[in-house]
Amino acid sequence: RYALFIDTDVHGPPNWGPAMDVVRSIGQLASSSVFLAKESPQSKDAEWLSKLEALGIAAKIIPAREGSFEMVAEASESILEGKADAIALAVKPGDFDFLSTK
Repeated sequence: RYALFIDTDVHGPPNWGPAMDVVRSIGQLASSSVFLAKESPQSKDAEWLSKLEALGIAAKIIPAREGSFEMVAEASESILEGKADAIALAVKPGDFDFLSTK
């Protein structure tokens, strides 16, 4: 069971479905979340939010500077609470290195 976390710095709506499909190809997709910076226009974009809802992806709207911490906290919660057995990341290289190396 995988929890998929997607960073919108590099992965917008065209990538969300394919990212989910990749995870499904290797195991069960237990949950999906997109992390949106509160300061970004996308966090208020009705089209983006509607697409997330249609795909069943949770929108995590957080201050940009807290993105790394929030993603680590969400990953820990998913594993510790038994919601997922592993974390899949759709992020650009160099982002979230702490989490991606665990």
